[in-house]
Amino acid sequence: MTDQDQDLLKRIRNVSGAKALAAAKEAMSNAAKQKFDIENAARAASIASVEPTHNAMRDVIASSADFRGVRDALAAAPRPMARSVLAKPFVPVAPKTPRLKLGSIHLVDTAPFEAMTWNAVQTINGPADTNMPSPPVADGASGDMSFDIYGGGLTNANNSSVSCWCAIGQSYIVPEEAGKPETGGSTLRFSASVSFNWSAFWSSVHWRLASGNIWIGQVVNRYDQNWVLIDVPVSYQQPIQSWHDYNLDDSQSPSGSNTSYGLSTSVFIQPTFNYDGGVWIGASAYGDKIDSGWSGSVAQMSANVNALVFDSF
Repeated sequence: MTDQDQDLLKRIRNVSGAKALAAAKEAMSNAAKQKFDIENAARAASIASVEPTHNAMRDVIASSADFRGVRDALAAAPRPMARSVLAKPFVPVAPKTPRLKLGSIHLVDTAPFEAMTWNAVQTINGPADTNMPSPPVADGASGDMSFDIYGGGLTNANNSSVSCWCAIGQSYIVPEEAGKPETGGSTLRFSASVSFNWSAFWSSVHWRLASGNIWIGQVVNRYDQNWVLIDVPVSYQQPIQSWHDYNLDDSQSPSGSNTSYGLSTSVFIQPTFNYDGGVWIGASAYGDKIDSGWSGSVAQMSANVNALVFDSF
C-alpha cells in the first residue's frame, strides 16, 4: 500500500480495541439472551399444547398387553448422545496483511480480529450438567470458531435448553472521505467467505421433544463516538440445519461442510458514527431425559474466517 493508503487504514482502525470489543459483545449478547428467552417460552407453550395427547399415548403403550413388544423394544434400544469429532475447517490462502485501495474504499482486512463468544443454559428439570465438552471458542489470531452443545444433559441427564454463538469481527471509524456530498454517507458492503464443518444429532422416544438448530450469519452494529450502541442495521442467522422432532422412536445424525460459504450484506454508513462488523455462527439444542421417554440434541460446528472485506461506494 502507498503512504496515503496506510494513513487511511490507520484512521479507519483508530479505535479503542477494548471499548469497541466490550460494546459489540454486550449488544450481541443482549440480543442473543432475548432470543433465547423467547424461544424457551415458545417451546414450553408448544409442549404444553400437545402433552395431553402424548401422555394418553404413553399410557396406552404402558398399560396395554398388545404393546408389550413395543415396550421391550424401546427399553432395549440404547440412546447414547452421538457426538462427532469435527475436522479442522479448510483455510484458504489469505493476504498476510490488510489491503486497501482509495477512491471507492476497498479494504481486505486480516487477523488479528475481534473474537467473542456467548452461551446460556436453562435447566428446566433435573441436575445441571456442568461438564460441557467444548465451550464456544473464537480465536482472533486465526479466525477459528467452534462450539459443541447438547440439550438433555450428558454427564447428568436432565431437561435442558442450551444456546451459544461465536463471532469474528472488526471495529472501524468511518473516515470523512466516505461521506458523499449528496447523501452525507455511503454504502458499505460487508462480505466474507467462511469454511466450516458441522454435525447434529437428535433422538426422540415416547414423543419427547428433541429440537435445535445450527446457523451462520452477519452482524453490523452502529455506535456513537463514545461506543454507545445506537442500533443494529444488520443482524441475520442463515439456517444450516434445524429440527423439531416428536416421535415414538427416532434418531438422526446429519452432517455437512463447506469450503467457501459466501456471506454479504449492505448498510448505509456515515462518518459521524463508529461501526462493528462480524461473522457469527451459533446453535441451540433442547432435550428431555428425565421423564418417561427420552430425547436429546447435539449441535457441533467448527469454522474459519481468514479475511473480512469492506467496500464503501
